Amino acid sequence: MTLHPQATQYLNSVSTKGPEFLTNQKAEGQADQVPIVSDEVGHMLQMLCSLTQPKRVLELGSGIGYSTHWLLLGWPGAKITSVDANQQRLDAAAAYLAESGGLDQVDLVCQWAENYVEQSSESFDLIFLDSTKKDYPTLLKQCYRLLRTNGLLVADNIFYQGKLLVNKDTLSPKEQNNIALMDRFNKQAADHPGLDSQFFALGDGLLIARKIT
Repeated sequence: MTLHPQATQYLNSVSTKGPEFLTNQKAEGQADQVPIVSDEVGHMLQMLCSLTQPKRVLELGSGIGYSTHWLLLGWPGAKITSVDANQQRLDAAAAYLAESGGLDQVDLVCQWAENYVEQSSESFDLIFLDSTKKDYPTLLKQCYRLLRTNGLLVADNIFYQGKLLVNKDTLSPKEQNNIALMDRFNKQAADHPGLDSQFFALGDGLLIARKIT
């Protein structure tokens, strides 16, 4: 990571803590080795939703609903469509959201992200992309289509577990292929004429892009 671990530890120590249910969900997710967003990415999602107050949010990659809660903390009035192909994790997300009182704000959809965005004709104020990383390049075009003008595309893990930043010779052929796809996505987002894209060294790397045309 480009962000020094000690800096991350310090910033987390002074950041506002989330509610108890979120702390418990994080601990349980880590214990079960379920991928969840880092604290700094969670706080960024909260801040972005607080600032933009999106009416409609699309989350690609629900997991157990941890990042869904960060989105709702930022703007409780948002209506979120959260998509994941893993029904077991969606069931867990539903249980956590029911416990927090946020389930009525969230439509949980069991489907592959790529299939959902290809079939959808809805429009969204904010899209959080955190699904299968190798699919990011193919998802970008559809995410752009579904975004309203001035809407935000937020993509997590753009450093691909930090592997995008290391010597490629140390990686397996599969890993090299996956980081090549992530690198392609990052460059596509940076060069997209309809997006104002900015990249941040938060967590495993974060893209925040605003649709300008």
